[in-house]
Amino acid sequence: MSGSPGSRWTVLLPVKPFALGKSRPRSWTGAARRDIARAVFLDTMDTILHTPEVCRPIVVTADPEAHALAAGAGAEGSHSGYRPTAPVL
Repeated sequence: MSGSPGSRWTVLLPVKPFALGKSRPRSWTGAARRDIARAVFLDTMDTILHTPEVCRPIVVTADPEAHALAAGAGAEGSHSGYRPTAPVL
């Protein structure tokens, strides 16, 4: 899919709290899981912010750290109020 020259995009990036992210690999626990989720978020944000067609990056998260990192990088932030109601598998 390609846009016309000069197309401008809004990118909405939902982010789980880092401690709950990257839940599929069951062997990742504690700080390693959190650090990996944070690193993936930072890499994704960097890619979004360096994509010329993106004019409005928006991060939706309940994680205060992710919110602060997004705001510091120049993205808009929205506090989702996400609260898991079932165990994350």
